[in-house]
Amino acid sequence: MKIHLVGARGFPVSYASAEDVAREFGPRFTRDSHEFTVHCWAMTAPPGKGIESDSVDGIRRVFHTTPGGKISGQLFVALKASVAAARSDADLVFYMFVNSGIFAWIPKLAGRAAC
Repeated sequence: MKIHLVGARGFPVSYASAEDVAREFGPRFTRDSHEFTVHCWAMTAPPGKGIESDSVDGIRRVFHTTPGGKISGQLFVALKASVAAARSDADLVFYMFVNSGIFAWIPKLAGRAAC
């Protein structure tokens, strides 16, 4: 199963509960041969299309840039992450907070399960 987590600021840096979920459940999912992806904020502008990814402990991190600051940044990151998850081959898109979950309809339009 391919699982995407939307709502984390950064991983493995601990900011809030979303990072704790990624840190605790991510290794368990990858150990059980699931693919786990965390969508994070990019602190600096990555080269190319604005999306950069890498892997930490088998957990794939996808970084999204934001034009706004801390207040509007989460909405832009959640929007970009929802579109990226809808365009990917994810089986499940998991939203951590209400402010990220308002875009749950985007993956559902693409036929992905979102919760």
